[in-house]
Amino acid sequence: MSEAQQALDYVRGNGERYLSELKDFLAIPSISTLSENKGDVQRAAEWVAAQLRSMNMDNVQIMPTAGHPVVYGEWLGAGKSAPTVMIYGHYDVQPVDPMELWTTDPFEAVVRGDYLFARGSSDMKGQVMASLKAVEAIVRTTGLPINIKWLVEGEEEIGSEHLGEFIKNNKKLLASDFCLNPDAGMMGPTKPTITTACAAWHILN
Repeated sequence: MSEAQQALDYVRGNGERYLSELKDFLAIPSISTLSENKGDVQRAAEWVAAQLRSMNMDNVQIMPTAGHPVVYGEWLGAGKSAPTVMIYGHYDVQPVDPMELWTTDPFEAVVRGDYLFARGSSDMKGQVMASLKAVEAIVRTTGLPINIKWLVEGEEEIGSEHLGEFIKNNKKLLASDFCLNPDAGMMGPTKPTITTACAAWHILN
């Protein structure tokens, strides 16, 4: 059996658990624009950190900024000769108004057909979960052939106001060969899509 097949079989065998954990993540109203939800934003950061620890990631930290915190974690066990990928994500979500447009509670995830409806299910808690569980599947089966660093922020929905300063202040910690940002869409349900570049230069300059 190939290494890829082992990881895929692991994912399929744990699908119900993954869905349950995603629903728990989506239930946290981590609305970064509202001051009354600051505690929920912190709680979402702690949820992500706990996930990283459960996957045996190292140096997991909830790192403060002048706004909402950044969650960092790493696994560098592949050694210095192996490439290092930075996986980016965000755990904050947009407000839910106007409420009358929702047919179900925005923070109680509901499956309808092939879709999961909740605030953040596709932007971007769903993608954060997909990234976490893809890596978990490899960790639990064949082991990671590369090094991984995680940067999961809590301010993307308000323009990542403090991310640029955070990156500049932590250049050595965050140094990587390339960055994977799964915060994108797909061409269709049966057409996996890879976005190869983003206009993120303004954050670093």
